[in-house]
Amino acid sequence: MLPFPQAGGGVWFGIAGQHPLTLREEPDGLLFENIGWEEFEGFWRDYFDLDRDYGAILEGFPGTTACGNAWNMPLASVSCVRTGSRR
Repeated sequence: MLPFPQAGGGVWFGIAGQHPLTLREEPDGLLFENIGWEEFEGFWRDYFDLDRDYGAILEGFPGTTACGNAWNMPLASVSCVRTGSRR
């Protein structure tokens, strides 16, 4: 579950500190909208703890399986392709 409320249709919007973000669920991962690569690397990667292997952590708990949530996606499936000014 993402720490932002769902706006509907696989879209989440939230603000962390001075950083507004819209996330959109895509078939191959999450799309971070309206941010640049520097902001993704400098803030959001750490905020969402994207370098942690949550699948490996879940494997350590018998009877628990990853359920296809955002934390079970490899970092390569996180897209940061729509850059530019915020709306």
